[in-house]
Amino acid sequence: MIEEGVYVLKATLQAGTGHTAKGRETHRSLWVVCAATETAVDLMLLDDKGAPTGLVETVSPEEVRARYQHRPLSADTWARLQAKVRAAYRPRPRDSAPPPAVPA
Repeated sequence: MIEEGVYVLKATLQAGTGHTAKGRETHRSLWVVCAATETAVDLMLLDDKGAPTGLVETVSPEEVRARYQHRPLSADTWARLQAKVRAAYRPRPRDSAPPPAVPA
C-alpha cells in the first residue's frame, strides 16, 4: 500500500527545439494521495502554494513507487492539507462497476 502524504514528480524538459533549444530544465510538481487501494492510487495536483487544484490522476502503486518521491510533512501541516484535499476531492467511478443491463 502507498503511504499517505505529498509526493514530488520530477520531469526533465527541453525548452525550445532545434537551434532555439535552451537546454534542459527540471520541472517539479507536487501531488497528494487522495485515495489508495492495492491496484490504484488517486493523486491530486497541488499548485505552487501547496493548495489542491482539483486535478486528479489515477496511477498504479508501481508507478508511484517508480516515479514519485515521498515528501514528509509535519503532522500539523499534513492535517491542514488533508482537510483541504478532502473538500476538493471527488472520487471517480472505478472500472469495477457492473456492466450495464442488456434490454430483453
